Amino acid sequence: MLDSWMGRGQNGSDGRNKVGLGSIRRPVIGLALGGGAARGFAHIGIVRTLVAHGIIPNVVVGTSIGAVVGGAYASGHLDALEEWARSLQPRNILSYLDIRLNGSGLIGGTKLATELEAAMGQSLIEDLPVKFATVATEVRTGHEIWLTHGPIVDAMRASYALPGIFSPVLVGDRWLVDGALVNPVPVSAARAMGAEIVIAANLSSDVFAHSTTIYAHGPSADATVSAVPEAAPEPGDIVLVVIADGAPTPAATGKALALDRLPDAADAVAVERLDGLRFRAGDSRAPHRHDYHELLWLRSGRGEHLLDGRPLAVRPHSLTLIGRGQVHVFNEADGVHGLAVRFADEALLGGAAQRATPGWMLAGRGGLSVEVPGGEVARLEAVLEALEAETRRPPDARTAELQRHLLSVLLLWVERWHEDTRTERRDADDAEVHLHERFAERLEADFRRHHDAAHYADALGVPAAALSRALSHVTGRATKELITDRVMLEAARLLRFTDLTVQEIGYRTGFRDPLYFSRAFKRHQGESPQAYRARVQGKSMHS
Repeated sequence: MLDSWMGRGQNGSDGRNKVGLGSIRRPVIGLALGGGAARGFAHIGIVRTLVAHGIIPNVVVGTSIGAVVGGAYASGHLDALEEWARSLQPRNILSYLDIRLNGSGLIGGTKLATELEAAMGQSLIEDLPVKFATVATEVRTGHEIWLTHGPIVDAMRASYALPGIFSPVLVGDRWLVDGALVNPVPVSAARAMGAEIVIAANLSSDVFAHSTTIYAHGPSADATVSAVPEAAPEPGDIVLVVIADGAPTPAATGKALALDRLPDAADAVAVERLDGLRFRAGDSRAPHRHDYHELLWLRSGRGEHLLDGRPLAVRPHSLTLIGRGQVHVFNEADGVHGLAVRFADEALLGGAAQRATPGWMLAGRGGLSVEVPGGEVARLEAVLEALEAETRRPPDARTAELQRHLLSVLLLWVERWHEDTRTERRDADDAEVHLHERFAERLEADFRRHHDAAHYADALGVPAAALSRALSHVTGRATKELITDRVMLEAARLLRFTDLTVQEIGYRTGFRDPLYFSRAFKRHQGESPQAYRARVQGKSMHS
């Protein structure tokens, strides 16, 4: 028990096995395919070898020729691309080149695009079975652009439009050229799109840091993976496949924030006892995200845990609710006894019974902590023990529903005890409080995609002005302020606890333009993302 809380396995390891490839829940795998002109057809062999070994990417991002191969794989046309690539001969290559001497590029690119479209059809990126993006460079600003919607051939064409050779491609209102100018191996895009492990293919001998190297040899469509790292990669690792003329140079392993998951993906609820938990500050594991919600019952003992960097004291007879996605660590403990209930979203009551589960408490900042009245402790522990018993016994047709209802009882009690002691304005009527709860749940689901107040008013079926008045009455803050708070909370979490770039964090929080994200963050926090990260991580901006 103590080992699992401190992140150590039974063999004294550091707990890496909890989130590695051996985890029951398969990590989200990303494939980042770099540029490299004709050598890029080696990507075909890399993709085939990965798939043959059961490594199926969920996210595919490509730059230049990597965008072409990645798009062919994502759309199910890799065979057609390989057949076309193998058919290329010096005499027929010219037939695909529409030479022009009066434009911004030597080759117009229309003939080649037509050939790609004939092979792959007019597929849209958003209709593909996996997440896919190409990387391009905006001519006017030099900004990196990630194309995640629209016709796949247009996105490919923009990504390989090498300046001076191919004409720029107009996508929307932007003229775009080759993405290799700004991001030759698009690891950052793959990670920003949700990949926990990134397999990156670099077609040059310039091997950069923050990677583990898997050796692959031969710039042909038959390239094979011939060696693996000493340790299985974990979520946050970048695995770099190198196609080089010389021996590749090993490099270090980059890490993102660790992700804790339920021990068995088939179980929506897990219960673990805290029996005399004891360790000092500095001996605990590193901060980590929860891929589940957690309800902590602390019967006795003392200590401290950190939630999104905010210290919370361990108080006897207290219940703390930690929402999914929050960054948590049990910092120190002295004789802590209690119980931890971990549960997935699917463990919450749904359908017509959904209103019986106060899911709003799991939204946003979370970290709700309540003191259990002395006369309620026995009833609380009886329900906890009943829930624990249900998780221990062999499952039957009623197990899931019993677990959901017992969990709902616990959450409703937390809500009741919270309401009994809440310090919010008491003159807000019940309808406004309920609207706030519904808004919090919707905001948690949509804040990465929607930053506009009108979306939430429409989703909740109320006029925007009425929503703003109700939220202001209950919380003292307008709709837009609450949305911005939630978006910037997520950005601050990622800046503090991960090594994602500012651009990646901006993308993950709904900003397509990293400069706009930086300005918005500075307006909200009073300092730039880089300055905030340096301050909270204890680093100097000039070191």
